[in-house]
Amino acid sequence: LWTYKTGDQGVRSAPSYGENLVFVGEYGGLLSILKPENGKKVNGGGAGGAINTPTIANGNVYYSSWDGSVQAVKINGIIPLWKTKIQDPITTVPAVKNGVVAVGTVRGFVAAIDEKSGDILWNFDTNNSGIVGNLEIADGLVFAGTSDHMLYGIDINAGRARFDFQADGDINSNLLFYDGTLYFAGRSLYALQ
Repeated sequence: LWTYKTGDQGVRSAPSYGENLVFVGEYGGLLSILKPENGKKVNGGGAGGAINTPTIANGNVYYSSWDGSVQAVKINGIIPLWKTKIQDPITTVPAVKNGVVAVGTVRGFVAAIDEKSGDILWNFDTNNSGIVGNLEIADGLVFAGTSDHMLYGIDINAGRARFDFQADGDINSNLLFYDGTLYFAGRSLYALQ
C-alpha cells in the first residue's frame, strides 16, 4: 500500500497503532506519526537516542529512548505533556497502567513515573542486571526480568520488591500477565500465579 522512508539509521523497534495513527520510533532519535491509509507523516517528535516502541494509552503516546528520557505527548493536537530523564539508557517499551509509566534500563534499574506529571515516583535497582524484555504492570506490581536470571515483583506504590524468583536463564523475553498468571521465559517457559 505504501512505504515510509525513515532516517539513514532505520527502525529497530516495532511501530504502534492508536487513535487512528501509526507511531514509529526511529533508531536515529525521531518519533514519526503517520496516517495509516497512506503513510504520510503528520507530525513527530524526537529524543537524543534510539526510540523504543511507543505505547498508546489514555489518549497519549509515551515513548522512551536510549538517551535516558521518557516523554508523554497528548495525541489530539500533538501537545507535549512532559519529558523525564532517568540518567540511564532505557531499553524497554513504557508500560502504562494505574497512573504509572514504568521503564527498565541497560544497567538494571526499573523506574516508575507519574503518568500525569512526569515526576519520578521511585527507582528500583536490580544490581546492575540489564533489563531487555518489556515490563508488565498487574495486581499492584511492576514485573521485571533481568539478564542475571531474576524476575522481580515490585510494589507499584512503594518501589520495593515483594518477591523475586530465579529462572534457569536470562529473562530477555517480554512478560505477559493474563487471567492471574504471569508468563515469561528464561531457558524454559514459566507460568507463575
